Amino acid sequence: QEFQRQQRQQHKQVNRKVENQEEASVVVARNALQDEIAFCYDALYLADRDKDSKVDGNEFVTFVQIMGPPGFLPDADTFDDLPLIMQSNFIILACLCLQLPGASPQCCTTDPHIDNTGTWPGQVPTPPQE
Repeated sequence: QEFQRQQRQQHKQVNRKVENQEEASVVVARNALQDEIAFCYDALYLADRDKDSKVDGNEFVTFVQIMGPPGFLPDADTFDDLPLIMQSNFIILACLCLQLPGASPQCCTTDPHIDNTGTWPGQVPTPPQE
C-alpha cells in the first residue's frame, strides 16, 4: 500500500511538471505571436509611404519585401512586378472592406488598399482593425 501511495505521489509530481512545461510553452508561443503581430503592424506602417493610412498596391510591394526573408523579391518595384499569388493576397486583403458596415460594394475596386489604421507608433488597433 505504501508503494502504491508513493507511485501516486510520483505520478502527481510528473503531471505537475508536464503541466508547468505546457504552460511555459503556451506563454512562449503567445509572446512569439505578439512579436509577429507587432512586426506586421510595423511593416504596414513603414510601407505606407504617403502616410494616408492606406497601403495601396505599389506600397504593398514594400510590405511584402519587409515581411519576407532578407532580399525577398529584390526586382519587384511595382505591384505588377509581384508574383500572381502576392497580387491575389493583396486583392483579398483589400476586399476585406466589404465586411465593414456601410461599405460600398465597389470599395475594393475603386480604391483598392489595405487600411493600416491602428498600426502607427503609439496606436492600439481596435478589434475590427486587427
